[in-house]
Amino acid sequence: MEDLTFDSLKVQLLDDGNLLDSVTMRRGRNEKYDRDFIILDNLTGNKVTRVKHIQLTAGSPIQTVDRTKVILTEDSTARTNFQLVKDTTNSQRYTLRYNWRPKRNYELTLEEGAFLGFFGDKSKSVTKSFTMDEAANFGDIILNITLPDTNQHYLVQLLNEEMDFIHRSTPISKSGKIPFRQFPGGKYTLRIVYDTNNNGEWDPGDVYEKRQPERIWLLGRTFIIRANWEQEEKITIPK
Repeated sequence: MEDLTFDSLKVQLLDDGNLLDSVTMRRGRNEKYDRDFIILDNLTGNKVTRVKHIQLTAGSPIQTVDRTKVILTEDSTARTNFQLVKDTTNSQRYTLRYNWRPKRNYELTLEEGAFLGFFGDKSKSVTKSFTMDEAANFGDIILNITLPDTNQHYLVQLLNEEMDFIHRSTPISKSGKIPFRQFPGGKYTLRIVYDTNNNGEWDPGDVYEKRQPERIWLLGRTFIIRANWEQEEKITIPK
């Protein structure tokens, strides 16, 4: 509810148009309803990595972003060639990607109203200073992908070992090699989305449209990215 100046609110429970129950909630004269639209980041110890980049998460779904109010500087020089990507699995999160470099001082400023919620909420102004994390040892992996159908579109997603975080999602429609460079050494796994409608994201099912969710194939094992090393993995995607 965008307008919180109500004095009472009536809620009805219906079944095919038939009233089952109702309840009326009344607002006290001195009650206040404040809604803070706070944007949090994932910068641990004021460090950023080339894998996770900067994840900006709000306390409620984000409706729009004003990119002109997102200011990134590198050694006090403004940089505009960053990417601000909406998380397709979380409506409350955006990821800011940039070619972070070592021994550089970064500052990110989110001016007031940079992020807007669905109820007229505006994010407050915040500034964060940070540097690139050079402690992690990075390695490269090249995925040699063989597709079963070149008329079909796919998403190749690199996940952490727990499979609860997508490091990178790459669309592909033909067999070939996909390089994933400068990833911290560790265990990773792979998920393939059969992107039927070619929209670059996984689509869930829809009961009303009688549509099944897009199919997913999991590699079923982990592989190790070794620090300061380049390796290749052959992946054959089933039909």
